[in-house]
Amino acid sequence: MPQSDWSLYYGKRFSIKSFVQSIITHMELLVAILMRRPRKAIEIGCGSGSLSFFLSFFKVEVVALDFDFNVLKLAESILKRRVHLVLADAKHLPFKIKSFDVVFHQGLLEHYNDSDLRVLIDEQVRIGESVICSVPSNYYPNHDYGDERLLSAYEWSKLSRMNARYYYFDPSAFKNWLLYRWKLKPLHILIFSFSKRQTQPKSL
Repeated sequence: MPQSDWSLYYGKRFSIKSFVQSIITHMELLVAILMRRPRKAIEIGCGSGSLSFFLSFFKVEVVALDFDFNVLKLAESILKRRVHLVLADAKHLPFKIKSFDVVFHQGLLEHYNDSDLRVLIDEQVRIGESVICSVPSNYYPNHDYGDERLLSAYEWSKLSRMNARYYYFDPSAFKNWLLYRWKLKPLHILIFSFSKRQTQPKSL
């Protein structure tokens, strides 16, 4: 997807309200990250940077990476120097082996085909002890940007070669059930992989 498209996408939706909504919606992802007790973490494809911003308040040194300079400029307006911003391609991460305790992202993998997905994950596993991320599920009601692959947890597990499960707590699913009486189905999937030196949190 062209860089300018992502700039327009985030520019139209960039607000304090959307910032807070993102944190609430993906609290399960954030809790899973914090349970690793990371000292250093990196968000790949950070977008607005809301998740990185939240984690920075828990004594975590956070790097937020994106391939679009204009998107990073938008994120910088709220991040207030709490997070280190890096402009780079997710397929060629400019970091050494195991530079981070946790590599994380939300709403990234579903935009890539199988071959590119493998490259992305290999790079993330290379630089991080743990990889923890989230994607929209097959129950997601619409395509936010038109090219997302909305797959089941089982399909994501097979594609990513990592563990995958639906969110246990999904506020956006509850909101849709409350407002529109849609079926109460999880709209997001948690995908995770931990190094052999780390144990898996009981909640996962």
